[in-house]
Amino acid sequence: MNAKLLAQDAQTFAVEAVKLLTRIQKDATVAVDKGNLDFATTADLEAEKQIIDAISKKYPSHGILTEETGEIPGHSPYTWIIDPLDGTKEYARGSEDFCTLIAVEEHDKLIAGCAAMYPDSLVRLVSAKGDGSWCNDTPVKCSDIDELRKASISVHLPYDQNPDHIIDAMYAFAHDLVKKTHRVRANHNEAKVMGWVGRGIMEAHIIPPGNPKWWDIAPLILFIEEAGGKVTDLYGNPVRERNLDHGIIASNGHIHDTIVGYTEKYFSE
Repeated sequence: MNAKLLAQDAQTFAVEAVKLLTRIQKDATVAVDKGNLDFATTADLEAEKQIIDAISKKYPSHGILTEETGEIPGHSPYTWIIDPLDGTKEYARGSEDFCTLIAVEEHDKLIAGCAAMYPDSLVRLVSAKGDGSWCNDTPVKCSDIDELRKASISVHLPYDQNPDHIIDAMYAFAHDLVKKTHRVRANHNEAKVMGWVGRGIMEAHIIPPGNPKWWDIAPLILFIEEAGGKVTDLYGNPVRERNLDHGIIASNGHIHDTIVGYTEKYFSE
């Protein structure tokens, strides 16, 4: 199946979901309390249903994995990975800074994806295996900066649910980065900042162990790789079988090994 066509459909489904989320935001209420101050809203569920229905209608044999519904087995090599509303907590408090994330796997390998987001205007980050990455139909590439001293880097700071050793390691690592890079920014919005890496706006984004789920970053991994960048765990190993237990380094590729040298130091197992 053509990856570019799947990417186009992922874009269509994601854009329609974002439009729905925008329309119903003011009426959204908490629908599922997951504990630890985590929850899903009625908007999460409505957007997810709209996406599932669209995929099931066009690709009835494909499998689906979603944040809220879980796994819907298919009868083909293809699985759609869906986060209907990334940024639920902020969305519920009125923020426009949210997005819909959709990726497609073939035999567990990412081959297509889209992240659709606001706030200022609709931004579409689309990628297809072997065909590159685009932002709003314009081809994009990672930056060619190859010195850490000149790099702008984003870090995802840990949560209170993270173990103390991960919290301590991440803050020590970030402190070191501040002295060795041009700029360090803290940002929890993986879709936005990993999109910036793929678009050449930043050079890297680092996520500590135990934070994102597969549906939070799957389309952005492919977006960066197709834009010429590199994504590994904190030790420089490829990400396999949706396993994010060892954190993530997403970079332009040129400074990747240098960053791994520091993450191995601070996050040694």
